[in-house]
Amino acid sequence: MSLLRSTRLISTLTMFSRVLGLVREQLLAALLGAGAEADAYNIAFRIPNLFRDLLAEGALSAAFVPVFAKVDKQVSREEAFVLGQRVAGVLALVIGALTLLGYLFTGVIVQTIAPGFSSSPAQATLTLTLTQVMLPSLMLTSFAAVAMGMLNAQRIFGPPAFASSAFNIVAITFGVVLAVMHESPQDTAWGWALGVVLGAGAQMLVQVPALLRSGFRLRLRFQIDDNVKAIMRMMAPATLGLAATQLNIVINSRFASEFAGGPASLNYAFRLLYLPIGVFGVAIATVSTTALAERVALGDEKGVRKTIRDSLSLLAFLTVPSSVGLWVLSEPIIAMIYQRRAFTADTTHAVAGATAVYAIGLFAYSAVKVLAPIYYARRRTHVPLIASVVAVLCNIAVSYSLRAQMGFLAMALGTSVAAWANVSVLTLLLGRAAPASIDGEERAERRRAWRSFGKVCIAAAVMGAAGFYGLRALPPASSVPQTLRIAFGIGSVAVCGIVYIAVAALLKTPEVAVFTGVLRRRLKRTAP
Repeated sequence: MSLLRSTRLISTLTMFSRVLGLVREQLLAALLGAGAEADAYNIAFRIPNLFRDLLAEGALSAAFVPVFAKVDKQVSREEAFVLGQRVAGVLALVIGALTLLGYLFTGVIVQTIAPGFSSSPAQATLTLTLTQVMLPSLMLTSFAAVAMGMLNAQRIFGPPAFASSAFNIVAITFGVVLAVMHESPQDTAWGWALGVVLGAGAQMLVQVPALLRSGFRLRLRFQIDDNVKAIMRMMAPATLGLAATQLNIVINSRFASEFAGGPASLNYAFRLLYLPIGVFGVAIATVSTTALAERVALGDEKGVRKTIRDSLSLLAFLTVPSSVGLWVLSEPIIAMIYQRRAFTADTTHAVAGATAVYAIGLFAYSAVKVLAPIYYARRRTHVPLIASVVAVLCNIAVSYSLRAQMGFLAMALGTSVAAWANVSVLTLLLGRAAPASIDGEERAERRRAWRSFGKVCIAAAVMGAAGFYGLRALPPASSVPQTLRIAFGIGSVAVCGIVYIAVAALLKTPEVAVFTGVLRRRLKRTAP
């Protein structure tokens, strides 16, 4: 219940952020569609985004939270804050150096990530310019990640979960201004890039008040003590270990740049996939990472295994139906969200296909975020590294071998296959990460978890069948007016959701009882 309460708070705020993120993508899609400028913007955005996810929100979060929690529990809160100041100081030096190198070698980076743009000098030049505009966002988001780690380690989840909403609000404001001004596609892309930098600043600043209230003081320390060294040692393999998906996205960008509209179409599809990942996967992973770090620090092996089991069960209940729904309902959902102005019906078909293929890996992608932290808490960082390497190799093999037959859809399939390869390695080696003798009670809980997972799959399959045969009776969503597209999208999602909950309730899936219990208690509190 503690996991569920914290997850509910983060999920609510993350849902708000993801909805804002979809509004942001709607504006971008309406203004740029999937044209050359949209491709240039998406490739340029991925360059600082890659380093942010690898070093800040990926590796740093995984390595920093367990060490911070250990110092906080075993030494003092003051010493933990000193550790945060030292990490921020070292990060400032490292990120500053990387940003400078980014400016010096922007052309080389763009050519490496998007070699397909070499056939269009204007597109390559625009991509280079947009990259340089957005590079300062890396420093701002890195400091935001340090603040997020400290707050999450203290079980202060609200401000960090709202931080990305601040980013999206700033970006949406820029988008509305650009839509009203009717700027050229090149100027629109430039304006979006500037909005990214200011949004990153808002993402950092919105967390500062909560940090100050907790007792932290804004100061950079440049001393490297044993704890900082431990974090750095953990970050080295974690850079690949937690960011397999980001590396795969970069690989996909390289292949997708060979196809006109490929980078933009893949981005629109993956951004939609990020809605359930962010609302469910990231929320559960954020709470479970803190819980795992605390239980490892206290030597509670049974609690470690229970946290993992509960987190995966809750994750399956939420992401399996989301995956099936995105597969079956991809076209009405894409048409409802994106299709307007520069985003045509042909673009809807292309993005819907990528969304359906991406959906195959939804549970796996989210599960990696839950499973990887246990290895960092144990300081067995080589395991996520191995999983990452296997995932990247799988992605390269699928994307390279199938791109001639599937076009840019091969990149989406490669990402999904890579996510499953990653989570498979982490699961196979999980017994060594959470060792201890397992008693009869735990065996019974494991059997209950597997039965619950089977019920979730059955309910999701029934839901998918209902959605599939229901859509066959309707005209294609992309061919009807906008009002009907919205009705198709909302109606399809609502019907499928009702079918899933009803079947899950009939099968007596445990997670349904948990959620209905929470709802009943809330209704009692609000009753007169």
